[in-house]
Amino acid sequence: MRTPNTVVLISGFARAGKDTFADGMLSNNDEICTWKRSFASTLKYAADNYLDNVGLFDCEQGITFSDEEFKIKHRDILVTLGAFARSINKDVFAESLFRTFLTMSQAIRPNPMHFIVPDWRYLNEALVGKRWAEEEGWRIVTVRIDRAGLQPANMEEAVSLAEIRRQMPCDFEYAFAEGQTDAIKTAGRQLAAHLGL
Repeated sequence: MRTPNTVVLISGFARAGKDTFADGMLSNNDEICTWKRSFASTLKYAADNYLDNVGLFDCEQGITFSDEEFKIKHRDILVTLGAFARSINKDVFAESLFRTFLTMSQAIRPNPMHFIVPDWRYLNEALVGKRWAEEEGWRIVTVRIDRAGLQPANMEEAVSLAEIRRQMPCDFEYAFAEGQTDAIKTAGRQLAAHLGL
């Protein structure tokens, strides 16, 4: 039986190992079309467009929100823009990401396509995904990563992840100790194999 197009949403506190887990999932099988994308992609792209429009965007100089150091230094800009956009439409980033997934998957039909999303932070993101996947016949898989001793980065993260935990139990939950990077990657690889990705 053919594996359905799949979206894996990974939740957890900042620095819990979500990206590491996603990288492990991606390393499972080179022959299967699997991509890592984030809800924040649209926001970073929009912020880069702003930099470009005012003549500041410069990849070579690291003046882009794709540059990790620049992004960390100017995180407050992304937070403000994200809050502003969500105040108009709370689903804006989820809808944008799932539209991108649909466009990408249509380009390679009938082969299945899979997406790993390592920055699931809000309940509505999964609700939009489940509604959208139901319409398209896709599969949504939810994952929570915990790391011993790790606390929320801020109050917003604590509240939003607590809401997810209360209202939407994850399909898979993992707990790791500090420094278990290899174990996190291995768990990601094993889950991908289990899901047929």
